[in-house]
Amino acid sequence: MKTQAALRMTGIAAAMLAAFGSARAQQVEPLAPSALNTEASSVSLGVGLTPNDGRRFGEYNGITRDGAYGLIDFNSVKRDDETGTWTQLTGRNVALDNAQLRFEQSRQGDWGYFIDYARIPRFEPFVITTGVTGIGTPNVTVPVTPSATGIAELSTRRDRLDVGGEKFFAGNWDVQLSFRNEQKNGARVFARGTTSPAFEFTPEPIDSVTRLIEAKLNYTTSALQLSGGYYGTFYNNNQSNGLNIIGGNAGLASFTPIALPPDNQAHQLYLTGGYNFAQSTRGNFKVAYTKATQTDAFISPVNPPQAAGTGDNLEGRVDTTLVQAGIVSSPMPKLTLRGDLRYEDRDDKTPVRVFFSGTSPTSTSNGENEPRSIRTSSAKAEASYALPASFRLTAGIGWEEKKRNVSAVRVVSARETTDELSYRLELRRMMRATAIWNPTDPLTLTLYVETASDDYSHRDNSNVGPQKGAADNYSLDVAYAFSDRWQANAWYTKYDARAEQSSGVSPVFSAKLKNLSDNFGLGMRGKPLEAVQVGADFSYSNIRDVFDQQTLVGAPVATIPDVNTKLTRLNVFGRYAIDKASGVRLDYIYDRYTTNDWLWSTWTYTDGTTLSENQKQTVNFFAASYYFRF
Repeated sequence: MKTQAALRMTGIAAAMLAAFGSARAQQVEPLAPSALNTEASSVSLGVGLTPNDGRRFGEYNGITRDGAYGLIDFNSVKRDDETGTWTQLTGRNVALDNAQLRFEQSRQGDWGYFIDYARIPRFEPFVITTGVTGIGTPNVTVPVTPSATGIAELSTRRDRLDVGGEKFFAGNWDVQLSFRNEQKNGARVFARGTTSPAFEFTPEPIDSVTRLIEAKLNYTTSALQLSGGYYGTFYNNNQSNGLNIIGGNAGLASFTPIALPPDNQAHQLYLTGGYNFAQSTRGNFKVAYTKATQTDAFISPVNPPQAAGTGDNLEGRVDTTLVQAGIVSSPMPKLTLRGDLRYEDRDDKTPVRVFFSGTSPTSTSNGENEPRSIRTSSAKAEASYALPASFRLTAGIGWEEKKRNVSAVRVVSARETTDELSYRLELRRMMRATAIWNPTDPLTLTLYVETASDDYSHRDNSNVGPQKGAADNYSLDVAYAFSDRWQANAWYTKYDARAEQSSGVSPVFSAKLKNLSDNFGLGMRGKPLEAVQVGADFSYSNIRDVFDQQTLVGAPVATIPDVNTKLTRLNVFGRYAIDKASGVRLDYIYDRYTTNDWLWSTWTYTDGTTLSENQKQTVNFFAASYYFRF
């Protein structure tokens, strides 16, 4: 039994950008909302220019090299007044590698459909110098004598097409259909080998198609809402089943061919719903059954050879049954009660066969594959009460039990049954301050504080493996309206995660691992003149990874150096309205990425290939555009 307790004091959760999740793409505010508004139609044409190479900056938008880039955005919204039919055509980043296009038509309360296209690139941020040939194909040649003779530009591109529609019928029924086809091409960093004798650069070729299909039937009344349907996924790898490698270190001859991701598919039938028992009480449920299979042929020839009678594919199958039910009630104006039950049975029906024979009696594997079945049951109850001064107190208890299949001979051991009991106590408050001279609330403060801890000392043999862990999360968000024309905001987040563990091999050593980050940002929007709008956003992150290894028994060990990464981002824009329908916009983006990550200062494979990264990358991006509304 493992028991956890956590105490929180939190405000409304502020948005945290600890790793600048959106900082890799061009950030340009839309000229108008994309909602159905006949005054939202617009076209924007411009050019962007950068004098810098920026592999990190352009990792997901293609702006990786110095030069000029076209900037095209448009949004057309029309309404047929006679039929009430809306037609919308939208394009974003049309001239860049991450282009998006969407066409949709709808008649409110009757029908609607859409066609959506998105191109999603990813450019390898590392500089790859290599003598390997055949990159991007299933037949790669590695030089026998280590050499690095040229630069390889690796990237992947996903072309995603979505088509969908809905139709409403009398009697509170409606049908929704959707289909996605995603084609992915390119190559990614991959290697074969072991620490002895070698690791060799063998890029993985990518040429695959993923298809998703969903059909839903919905029934809705004021009290009852039901949704049932089918959801299917299909993955097809258009490459051959194996990556064939020629040349390289003779000691790695057994590492060819290497299996590539196999074809697979899954089918799910589900029914979800909710019912309003009373104005203050609502229940919900979900029942689902999923069948997933993987029957793609094995690579040929198999090395080492398979045992006789194992067939030509895994015949993999996993059936998952899910049942969930919950209820939320507010019997008093200040009191909210919640309860939830969940059962999930993941039944791995893949047949057990001896694929590789000849293992020694002391081996931790007997050549059999091991299906992984797990059955999870959980329950939780929670009560929340509104206190004076905008405080809210929440208390809860949760229980979870997992039952797994176990194998008599296996590489990694696991308990057949585990259960966990957890407690929750949370105090939350939102604070607002209002200046007397303004009838509205000009100042908003949001505070978020969270702490958690884990203690593993109750385990058997607790002197090895995880010892304890902890995490603290703090966030403060401030927004202030100086006037109707000027607003500003600032935010700060601090996240500290710590874990201690010790090894059980000679020498025995401990590691006090830490992931620490400090992040803050500033924003401003203003309208100094009737025809002029300006704005700026600044954000900064300082992320540190600490390893702190110390010898407990045996020979001394050298600690892994700390890794420090800093991300700085400044966006500035100005917009001048020539008239009510047109104007010009100027944008400037400053992006700086610095790191002392020793791993990628220069990584060298034994075939001579090197992966390296410029540890200080600065990009200045300038953009000018003309927009017209119609």
